Amino acid sequence: MELTREVARKAQAVFCDIDGTLLDSQSVLREKTIEAVKKLRIPFFLSSGRNEAGVVPYHRALSLSTPFSTLNGASVLSPRGEVLSSTPFSASSTARMMPFLLRHQENVSYSFFDARHWVVSSLSNPYLQKWIGTQRRSRDEVRTSLSSFLAPWNFLLVLGPQEELDQLKEEIRPDTSLTLIHNHPTFLEIYSAQTSKGNSLKEICALYGFDPQSVFAFGDTWIDVPMLKEAGLSGAMGQAPEGVKKEAKFLLPSCDEDGLARFLEEYESLLDR
Repeated sequence: MELTREVARKAQAVFCDIDGTLLDSQSVLREKTIEAVKKLRIPFFLSSGRNEAGVVPYHRALSLSTPFSTLNGASVLSPRGEVLSSTPFSASSTARMMPFLLRHQENVSYSFFDARHWVVSSLSNPYLQKWIGTQRRSRDEVRTSLSSFLAPWNFLLVLGPQEELDQLKEEIRPDTSLTLIHNHPTFLEIYSAQTSKGNSLKEICALYGFDPQSVFAFGDTWIDVPMLKEAGLSGAMGQAPEGVKKEAKFLLPSCDEDGLARFLEEYESLLDR
């Protein structure tokens, strides 16, 4: 699809992933991107795998007043941080997982998230420490409380050796109430099967009265594909896998080439022609 004046005038909103889309590969929010977002004449919504603490700094930096989606669609929060919706694991799913999690606990780290909380099995796990470093997160965000593991969590991140995660994945896979994503050798992400960025996009569109076919959605990884499929005006970043690019209507330059900012600038210029 070509970005034309007719397409630009059709657009009602923008939904945007954070890591690798809004941010560059070094997790930096560039001034060029901030300026492009602030000049938009349509609402801009963040949709991320991060929890509230990981999204709010960017929400504030962009001076947004819109709801945002966290934990890859498992929770939608208002601008003031009120939970508008939440899709946790069921109690039965958590109970079915627990024997398998306990079996592997010596070598892997478990991080349980809801919209506001992050509870881990062990802060000393080297895979967790490396992940915290690459995500530029603070140890102060984390709490260790094994007794909390049966709470209604939205997202479980398992970090550890690839062979251990492969085994755990095969043990949990038969549970159709869960979605398992293994995009990185040492990361295994587990959500409710009802969780997706696509579902949160539809929810926010319904809240505002938008037609999903008339909104932009931008992302760069497989976890963004449900959002790209729901949006009629979808765009993939230049560094995205080929399979992700095939799901998008527009191909943007990479996040290190100011892809999002350049696209939004072109969109705004078309409105004035």
